[in-house]
Amino acid sequence: MTEFNIQDALKVEEKEEITHKKERKVYCGRPITVRMLMRNPLATEIKVGQVKLVCSYKGDEPSQDADFECESKDYFIPGKSTSEVILKVTPKRVG
Repeated sequence: MTEFNIQDALKVEEKEEITHKKERKVYCGRPITVRMLMRNPLATEIKVGQVKLVCSYKGDEPSQDADFECESKDYFIPGKSTSEVILKVTPKRVG
């Protein structure tokens, strides 16, 4: 990855504040969006399969199905190029 950006802030001040934190509050039903740039330094196309976010609540083990609604995607990255990866996960419960 060459660039990483979390896009769940509604205001510039919130974005600056949460960029420097390692943990933060999330809201049930409000999606968390993560944008990444993945670079392929090889001369050939590569496939990156089933990319998804794995989340947990503070003090819990990482979970996927029970507490979070998430999507997984496959990406094809052409040789010597950079591709944008956008993933979303939505908390299903308060925690």
